[in-house]
Amino acid sequence: MTNGANQEKKMKAEITDQKGLQRTIQIDVPTDYIKKTMDNTFKEIQKDVEVKGFRKGKAPLDIIKTKYKDYALKEARQDIISAGIDYAIKELDLKVFGPPSIHGKLEELSENTPYTFSFQTDIEPEIELKKYKGLKVSKPSVTVTDQEVEESLKSIQKSRMELTPVLEDRGAQEEDFVTIDFEGFVDGEKLQNGSAQGYRLQIGSKTFIPGFEEGLIGAKVGEERTLNLSFPEDYSPELAGKPVSFKVKIQKLEKPSYPPIDDKLAQDFLKDESKTLNDLKEQFKDFLTRQKEDQAKEVLKENVLNALVKENFVSDIPESLYKQQYQQILHNVHRELSQQGYPQNAIVEYEEKWREDLKKTAENLSKVFLLLEKIAEKENIQVEEKDLSLHLMKEAYAKQTQPDKILEEYKKNDSLNLLLRYLREEKTIQFLIDNAEITEEEKQKEQ
Repeated sequence: MTNGANQEKKMKAEITDQKGLQRTIQIDVPTDYIKKTMDNTFKEIQKDVEVKGFRKGKAPLDIIKTKYKDYALKEARQDIISAGIDYAIKELDLKVFGPPSIHGKLEELSENTPYTFSFQTDIEPEIELKKYKGLKVSKPSVTVTDQEVEESLKSIQKSRMELTPVLEDRGAQEEDFVTIDFEGFVDGEKLQNGSAQGYRLQIGSKTFIPGFEEGLIGAKVGEERTLNLSFPEDYSPELAGKPVSFKVKIQKLEKPSYPPIDDKLAQDFLKDESKTLNDLKEQFKDFLTRQKEDQAKEVLKENVLNALVKENFVSDIPESLYKQQYQQILHNVHRELSQQGYPQNAIVEYEEKWREDLKKTAENLSKVFLLLEKIAEKENIQVEEKDLSLHLMKEAYAKQTQPDKILEEYKKNDSLNLLLRYLREEKTIQFLIDNAEITEEEKQKEQ
């Protein structure tokens, strides 16, 4: 609101603390600067308000100062803080990284008292681009075997499985389906989410912990068994390695039957009586090839970024960037574990157990971000209109809507700049891939 540029030289800016790239800066503002800022603020208010008995903008300043003093002090304080931060950055010749933030408590502003406040900011790290063109990286080769196609056919076959009751006098066997009632107990207490009635389980499916399904082999309808087992060491943290006892009763025993893998199966699956088993095999081979190509691209991208970090120099990581990356990783971990049914205490234990690994990941992602930004700047990599349009079209197609509605949503959520940054980052990564020396591995690694 105010223009106090000619007064900024009377401020005082001093670095009071520094840790790594973080700087804490104190600004001292003299009273004459405050008074002139207040005068300008009152004049701006005078232009915009209507006071009874006066035309808009014509009320005397004395009345404005009396009526709007508290409001003016708040506005002036904000102007002083903004001007003070700008002044400090210029005066101290700081190359800042990210937006500054107020440090400590902000005191109320007074017209007749000097004002002091502090803010913190990260400065840019030293980045030396030694090598980013011609990075030597490997990429998995993409091959689909006959065995993989056969496994896909078997998955269709199993999806068309039919169950029939076991009529002969025998117990449960491998691949049989048993319908069971069960209760789990740990330390003599009933296991939370560890019981069910009428639960259908296939023996050998490895749905339950090791020993559970094996312990039901030979069991007949109506039989009750107690299974004394232990949770695996890599189970959820609060149960990992603990002994557990299950009381199980067999309610029903069924055996599966599967349709043959032939032309009829292909016709049913493809909903086309003209198709053959070979047609279905070709479709699966094409699908698996595309899937592996996508996986290979992700592996190549990861290898390029790892090589980028290894070949180049980043002196330090801004604390604000590191925290942002770490919090995003934690958010993703919490979301994924919650979706898998982990309770909150187990998620916290997981976080504690893997904290150091998560920190290293955040550090690496921070370096990648800084290097990509530097390369994009050096190579003048920009997001063009066609890049944005293509992304919006793809997202609109996936969500069955129109591109302009997707764009409006980004604007509404104030996240368009984040999207543009993401697109620039992806474009820079593609630049690195296009300029890399890529060799294909003989055999694709398991994903």
